[in-house]
Amino acid sequence: MNMEVAVEKIAAIFYFILALSFLVNPEFWVSYVDEWKAKKPTPNDAFLFFHLMLSLLIVVFHNTWSWNLSVVITVIGWIGLTKVALYFLFPNFFKSLVPDWKNFELLFRLDGGVGVVIMGLILHNLYY
Repeated sequence: MNMEVAVEKIAAIFYFILALSFLVNPEFWVSYVDEWKAKKPTPNDAFLFFHLMLSLLIVVFHNTWSWNLSVVITVIGWIGLTKVALYFLFPNFFKSLVPDWKNFELLFRLDGGVGVVIMGLILHNLYY
C-alpha cells in the first residue's frame, strides 16, 4: 500500500467516526463549542493539534486533484490546514464566527449525516 492510500484510509476512518459522533451525539459537540466560546481561545487544545497533524499529513502525502472521491480528502486537508493556521494566528476571530443558534444540535446532525454518507462512500471505494 502506498502512502497516499494509507493517508486516505486514515483520514476517511477518522472523519467517518467524527461525522458519526456528530450524528449520534450532537449534544456533546454543542457543549464542546459552548465551553470553547466561554473560555479564552488557546492553542493548547489537543483536538486542534490532532487536526493540524492530520491536515498536514493529507496535504503533504495526499495532494490528489482528480475527479473522483479522493479529491474530497484533499479538499478537507487543505480546508483543515487553513482553518487551524488561521485559528492559531487569529483565535478571537473564530469565536466571533460561531453563531448563537438554538438549533446547533440540528446543524451537527446534518453535518454528521452528510459526512457519514460521503466518508462511507470513500471507505467503500477504498476497501471494495
